[in-house]
Amino acid sequence: MARIHCRAIVMGPVSGSDSTYEFDAPDDVFVRPADEAVEAFMAHLHEAGVISSAVSYELNSAVKNREKNVITAIGNLILNGDELPFVAMISRT
Repeated sequence: MARIHCRAIVMGPVSGSDSTYEFDAPDDVFVRPADEAVEAFMAHLHEAGVISSAVSYELNSAVKNREKNVITAIGNLILNGDELPFVAMISRT
């Protein structure tokens, strides 16, 4: 399957600012359900070693803007029962 290059800007309470990540996702990621883009991003974070395999996540909301190819996600990273809230905007580069 063909891939496209994406960018995710993530805000969380630990860094106190935003972080930017680039990753590849399936080329149909913006026509599929929004949570699948978040899943692709989280898989990238695990594979790149940004977050350990012991970290999971809970997705509270994922909203897609079809016109702009942007997905906004709100959720929690979960590590040893501790929940760290995050907001992410995923877009095509």
